[in-house]
Amino acid sequence: MNLPSGKQPAAIVVYDGDCGICTWVVARLRLRLSAPVVPQPYQATDLSALGLTEDQAGKAMYLVDTQSATLFRGHHAFGRWLELAGPLWMVLGRLIRHPPFGWAARAVYALVARYRRFIPGPWRAAGRCAVDSGRNANVYQ
Repeated sequence: MNLPSGKQPAAIVVYDGDCGICTWVVARLRLRLSAPVVPQPYQATDLSALGLTEDQAGKAMYLVDTQSATLFRGHHAFGRWLELAGPLWMVLGRLIRHPPFGWAARAVYALVARYRRFIPGPWRAAGRCAVDSGRNANVYQ
């Protein structure tokens, strides 16, 4: 999404650019949602300026609300991204972030984060999954 010159994004999404599923999902959301969000792989981001460490960014996706400097992690980051995309998406985003649906969203996110290197799908065809050999094997705990 290209923002008008000089306009600050509502949020910055920080994700693992070496993870095929992460990159694939972020690209699809960016195409389908009209939220003023700028996705950035953590490998090319000044994490300290956003209040994050490399260890944190390698374990979960983060959304940084640029207005309030609030950090949203994992399923909360996905939910917040949806909330910023407009009224219809906002409903789904709130369901993802709050109980009882939030409990399920957290469990699904944790499973995907932990086993992402084993999940088959179109992201594997591009050979983008560098999350192998145990790096971040115990993610999202």
